[in-house]
Amino acid sequence: PRFCRQLKEVFKTAVMASIQENCNNPMREYYLYLIQEKKYAEHDARNAVARRIAVLTIGVLKSEKNFNPHRRIDDTVKA
Repeated sequence: PRFCRQLKEVFKTAVMASIQENCNNPMREYYLYLIQEKKYAEHDARNAVARRIAVLTIGVLKSEKNFNPHRRIDDTVKA
């Protein structure tokens, strides 16, 4: 009861689109990092990527700036 089911489904769909094999983006790199380095289960890695997308979405909406994936480089994510 504490979340919007429709919005949750939007983020889950965004994850599935961003982690496809033919995609090369920061979300896929993060997903592969979680699976290979952190040994997350696939469903846990997808949930973590969905949370990351949600956080980034809120940040973009609040700051009213365009998303720049290379602005903050996370040293832990290396693909």
